[in-house]
Amino acid sequence: MQTLGHRLTITLLITLVGLSLSAQDHAGHAGGARETSHGGHEMTAEMLAVLRERIPAYRDYPDQQILLEMQMMGPDKSRYLSAPDQQGETGVLVLIHGFGPTGDRIMSEAVQPLAGIFPTSMSAGMSMMDSAHIQQSLDDLTRAGAETIVVVPMVSSKRNTLIHQWQYVFGERDRGAYYDAPQVSTAARVIMAEPPAEHPLITQIVLDHALELSADPAKEAVIIVAHGPIHADDNQAQLEAMIPQAARIRQRGGFASVEGTTLQDDAAPDIRARNVEKLRGMIETAQADGKRVLIVTDLLAAQSIQWKIERDLIGLDYEFSAKGISMHPNFTRWYQETILEAMQK
Repeated sequence: MQTLGHRLTITLLITLVGLSLSAQDHAGHAGGARETSHGGHEMTAEMLAVLRERIPAYRDYPDQQILLEMQMMGPDKSRYLSAPDQQGETGVLVLIHGFGPTGDRIMSEAVQPLAGIFPTSMSAGMSMMDSAHIQQSLDDLTRAGAETIVVVPMVSSKRNTLIHQWQYVFGERDRGAYYDAPQVSTAARVIMAEPPAEHPLITQIVLDHALELSADPAKEAVIIVAHGPIHADDNQAQLEAMIPQAARIRQRGGFASVEGTTLQDDAAPDIRARNVEKLRGMIETAQADGKRVLIVTDLLAAQSIQWKIERDLIGLDYEFSAKGISMHPNFTRWYQETILEAMQK
């Protein structure tokens, strides 16, 4: 159990460390950042068959289309963020989808302050076919003395296939959400933290992004657009979880209405298309009621699917925040609190 004095000491250290990370700096950095790629996605006929079985959108895809999508994802990566001589009994492993150079840099900067306190590594990639990047991060942390490793999954919701895949890789599920990638092993005790989506600090971020767009809340309709999971049951669970969040944002912001919806961006094209039509209908209904429409997201990075949302809504009148939640100071606060809470388990 952490004492108040210990928590204040850590908070002071976090303030004093204040390290930053350049997107181009992969080695020799004062903080010791080191990045290693772990190959591409070499696909066999058996792998393609498993992906078609488990990912609805792939069922009618020709081999070339699946291979192209694998190539576009790029290689999985392991990035060690702490200095080479950083030692500690508790290590931190951050799991991210991978957002491209700009998004990855912003995410690295958001978590970097703790890398001066705990041995910290980041694994980027969906782990669809392999887990070598995660295994390398675990090995780096144990070499730095970590006997306990806090794993922080950076996903918008706990109801999606990506976190299910990571849970499989760590032995918490019986099969992968994608391919049954090799499971990782470590002598350290592993604590899987909760993802950010429903935390009060994240709700405040979404509210702040809406208020930045707002002119007269009492005459405005806020729509929260989420990426959304592939499968219908997961999607329904996320939609239900968004209801109390929307209610809190409406109450605190004084908005005329606040609703949440998902795109299910990785689902089959017809499912995604229906969700786009639903979103367009929500905008048109709000405008017909005389409301000004504000659209925000709970997406982690700015370099995510914001461009798709803007493409989907061409021809409609609305205000849009393209910011990712990782750009807000509350995100670092959430990350710090998540580590502290996990250490008490």
